[in-house]
Order: sequence, then structure tokens, then C-alpha cells
Amino acid sequence: PKGFLRCTVDVNGTLIELYNVHMDAYATEGDQLAKKAQLEQLMAYINKHSPNRPILIVGDTNITFHKEPLVEPHAIVIEGGGFLDCWIEVKNNGNYMQGSDRSAVIDAWYEKFGGHDWGRWDSVERVWYRSGGGLDFQPTQFEYVVYSDDPADKKALTDHRIMECVMQIDLDEYVRPSDAVIKEPKAPSFFAKTVRAIAMWVRFLAIVLWGALEYLASNYPLAVIIAVFTVLFVSIAKIRKKKQKN
Repeated sequence: PKGFLRCTVDVNGTLIELYNVHMDAYATEGDQLAKKAQLEQLMAYINKHSPNRPILIVGDTNITFHKEPLVEPHAIVIEGGGFLDCWIEVKNNGNYMQGSDRSAVIDAWYEKFGGHDWGRWDSVERVWYRSGGGLDFQPTQFEYVVYSDDPADKKALTDHRIMECVMQIDLDEYVRPSDAVIKEPKAPSFFAKTVRAIAMWVRFLAIVLWGALEYLASNYPLAVIIAVFTVLFVSIAKIRKKKQKN
């Protein structure tokens, strides 16, 4: 239900295909297979809609290369899709932990960070890149950092560390696609905006009401039970009264 967003970014006449993803979370067998299916779907879409174009895939993939083997990111994204991973290339010397030294490499990272990879090494926030159309990507820097609106305050504003990546781009052989058309987004119609506004209000009210019920049920369970039985009693009484009149 999270999905991905695709857009074509025009950087001074150079077109780059940008995919922003947020993939399935957790690590059960079902979650791993869901992420594998999402990767396959994403690669199929890219090959159909962005062939021979320079591509960046960024976002919270909820995928690492050192665990959850059922996801198979290396087979699908790297070998099958032709992409490279920024953290792997910059921080892990291009080692995708697929060879005989896999265990040693992983153990070294675990030892360095006390067994914790979340937002420190081979983390779920990723940049995958694929050169194309004469444009060549080369990552030069990559860091996982705490995102905060106050440099003096290390309290993160995100649920895990974000990534900062610097990319060098070689345009010596770049040729702008002749069929490239950058379309300006159309403003939504009054009807579309009205439907969206109603849907948002309905969702908002549903969340508020459900939250209120949860709060009452947790803190005043007896009052909730009495209220439910009162509503049922009144409803039954009204139905009986209506039947007697008929």
C-alpha cells in the first residue's frame, strides 16, 4: 500500500529519471516475499518506462544486503536490474556481501557498531543508481546522519537516520532523448478538489472518533459498557414501540 513515485527531473537540460520508493516493512517470511515481489514489479516498470535512461532510485526500501535473504536484492536490482548501490560502492568497497568473505565482512561491521545496522551501515535508506543515455553516475560521498532542525539538538525528527549522498555526473557522451517531453502538472478540477476534501474530512473524523473510543475504552471501560447497553436498550425499545403502532 506504500508504492513508488516516478518523475523526470530536468537539470539544466539533462534528464534524470527519479524513483522515490517506500517498500514493505518487517522481516517475516511473508514480508520478505512481499519485498521481493515489489522489487520485481519496480524493475519491470523501470525497464518498460525508463529504458536507456539515467536512473536514481531513492527512499526507504526497508531492505539491506546482509540479511533477509528471501528478498534477493542483489539478484533482482544489481545483477538483474543493472543498478549499483551508493553505500556499498562508497563505504563497502563495492563488496555486495555475496562472496566467500560475506560472513567476515558482516562480522566486521557488527563489531564496529555493536551489532546495530539501523541507520549506521547497510541500512534501509538507500540510493540505487544506473547510468544510461551517455550519462555516467559516480558517487563520491555517502553518510547516514541524524536529521534535526537544530544542529545542537541530536534528537532525530525521523524514525531512523537519513542518507546524504553526493554524486558526480559525467555528461561527456550524454544525448538528450529526442522523444523527451516534460509536461507541466495540470491543476486539479473543482470536482476533484471537492471529492478529496470530503474524503479527507471523513478520514479525519473517523480517526478522531476511533481514537476517542479507544481512549474511553482504556480509561473508562465501565462507562463504555453502560453506554453501549443504553444505546441497545433504547434502540430495541424504539423498534418494539414501532411494531406495536403498526
